[in-house]
Amino acid sequence: MIRILNQSQILINMKVLIVDFEDSFTFNIQGMLKEWGIPSEVLNNKNLSLQHIKDKSYQTVIWGPGPGHPDEYSSASLIIEELFKESKVYQIGICLGHQLILKSMGYEITEAPIKRHGRRDEYIIPSWEEFKMASHGEKLSVQYYSSLAVKYEGNPVSGLEVTNKNGVIDSSKGANHLSFQFHPESVGTNCPEVLFYKWRKSLIQ
Repeated sequence: MIRILNQSQILINMKVLIVDFEDSFTFNIQGMLKEWGIPSEVLNNKNLSLQHIKDKSYQTVIWGPGPGHPDEYSSASLIIEELFKESKVYQIGICLGHQLILKSMGYEITEAPIKRHGRRDEYIIPSWEEFKMASHGEKLSVQYYSSLAVKYEGNPVSGLEVTNKNGVIDSSKGANHLSFQFHPESVGTNCPEVLFYKWRKSLIQ
């Protein structure tokens, strides 16, 4: 049985930025965080710069979903690459954000083998430290909205762990990032708090 992290616990002062690629789901992400007591700011990707992130001292940057191909957002890709050099900044990628993070590591973006717009599917929680041990192997229903995907190419790059579904990377994690091809913030995903267990716990005082 999956247990939800205690909602009454106090969160420390944490600066979270959500990068908006002009997608309404961005504000669903912000609403989800607000329900958990986590304040966040939203900034359009066109107004984003590495210096802005440094000036504002954001500790987490969430790269949200959006339309189009990751190649259309070259400035975001460059910022992601630079942030990986900043050990203090944690990055989370959702859908397009997931693709941008992995593209910055050299992975290929391809047509999704199954185009899933508003379709639910099963996600088996991997045995990663990001997730509570008791939830490892549990099955969640998650919601997808995607025509593109990240091609799975066998052994991942050093320090990266991934889950593979139908030949594409469904989720990934590294020392300073976590990403999902599906939408944790969608009403079609049950128990989204389980997917951010370690990250949420790191914010609790």
